[in-house]
Amino acid sequence: MTFGVYCLVLFFRARDVFEIRARSVYLVTTLGLLLLLYEGITVDLHAIVLFGTPANYFTNNLLVFFVTFSIASCYISRVIRLAVGFHPKLRRSMPKLMSEKLLIAVSLSIGVMSLSIPIYYKITVPNEDYRDHQAGVKWLCTLVLQITQICLLPVVWYIDDLFHISRELMVIIVLGLIQSVFVKLFIEEELTGEIRNFINPPNMQLLTISVLFGLSVIDPVRRLKFSPMAQSSAPMTRAVLRSSASKTQKPRRGSSSSQQRKITPSEEAAQHMWTYDKIALDNAMAEAFRVFANRALCQESVWFLEEVSRYQNEDYTIASPLGGGKIEAFEAIAKRFVEDGAPDEVNLSYTDKKNIIAMLNKEARGFEPSDEELSGIFDRAYSHIRYMIESNIVHKFLETDEFRKAANSVPPSRRERRLFLLPC
Repeated sequence: MTFGVYCLVLFFRARDVFEIRARSVYLVTTLGLLLLLYEGITVDLHAIVLFGTPANYFTNNLLVFFVTFSIASCYISRVIRLAVGFHPKLRRSMPKLMSEKLLIAVSLSIGVMSLSIPIYYKITVPNEDYRDHQAGVKWLCTLVLQITQICLLPVVWYIDDLFHISRELMVIIVLGLIQSVFVKLFIEEELTGEIRNFINPPNMQLLTISVLFGLSVIDPVRRLKFSPMAQSSAPMTRAVLRSSASKTQKPRRGSSSSQQRKITPSEEAAQHMWTYDKIALDNAMAEAFRVFANRALCQESVWFLEEVSRYQNEDYTIASPLGGGKIEAFEAIAKRFVEDGAPDEVNLSYTDKKNIIAMLNKEARGFEPSDEELSGIFDRAYSHIRYMIESNIVHKFLETDEFRKAANSVPPSRRERRLFLLPC
C-alpha cells in the first residue's frame, strides 16, 4: 500500500502531462484512492485485526459496496469523458460531461446510494441470514456493472491506440467476469478443499485490485519515468489517424498504408529539424498539424495558441461580435478557453488560471484593466500550453504520413504567414 500511495503521488504530480493525453487525472486519482481503500478492506477480511478482534462483517460490507460501485462508476465516467472529448459536436452540446469534478461527484454519489442495499438486508433479514442475501446481491450487482462496461467498450475502441483505455476496460471486464464466476461457485459451495481456500472472494478481489491499480496508475507512471516520449508508438498514431478517416476510405488488409513504414535515415534527420515554430511557419504544415491535433484530442490547445497569437498581434477577430476591442477579445478568449466548463477549456496551471479569472472578474465589476495588464495576461498560459504541445504531440505528428506529405509540399522559400508565434 505504501508503494501504491507513492505511485499515486507521482501520478498526480505529473497531472499536466497526463491530462493532455486525456487520461482524466483527477478521476484516475480518485480511482487509485478507492482501489487502495479496497485493498485495505480485503486485507482486513483476510485475517484478524491488529488488536485480536475479528473483522466487522457489516462495516466491511458497507465499504465493499461503496468502493465497488464507485470504482465501476469512475471507469464509466472516464469512458463518457473521453467519448465527449473525442467528438467536438458532442462536447459543445454537453460541455458539463467534460467536468471531472461533476463526474467524480456522481461516481461517489452512486457509491453512497449503493449503501442502501446492505442496510436494507440488515434490517429486513433476521439473524445472520442477511450475509447470504448480501453476497448474492453483490454478485448480481457486479455482473450488471460488467455488462455495462461491455456495452461501453465500442465507444472507446478506436481511441485506444493513443491512450490504452480500451485495453484497460478489456482487462477489467475479463477479470470481473472471472471473479464473478468463481465467487458464484464459492457462494454455492461447489468449490471444495484446497481450491476453496485459495480461490475465495478476498483473494480474487486482491488480484483484481492489484491489476487495476497497475494498469491505471503504475503503468502510466512507469512510461513517463522511463520512456516519456514513447507514450504512443508510430503504429498506434497511424492507427488513430486511419480510424478517424472517412469510413468509405478504409485501408484494405495487407495494403502498404496499413503496414508500418520504415523511416529512412534522411527522413529521420529531417524530422529532427522540424520544431513547433517551423511547423507554424507553413500554412499547409500548420493545417496538417491542426487536423492531427483534432484527432489526438488536443485541438482546443492549438486553437488557444492561435487565438492568443492573434490577440498579441492586435488582431481581435474573436471579439468582433462583442465590439472588436482588446478588452472584448480578452473576455472572449477567457470565456472560451479558461473558465470552468468553457466550451474549449484548456489545461492550465492553477496559478495561471486564477490570474486570468481574477482579471475577468475585475473587468466584469467595471474596473477596466490597464493596457499593460491586458497585453501580458496570456503569456504564461501560452508558454505552458506550447510546452505541453511541443513535448507531447509534435513528435507524434512527425511520425505520420500526413507530416511527410506536407513536408514534401513545402517550397524552398517559406513566405506563408506565420499562424502563431511565442508572444514577446
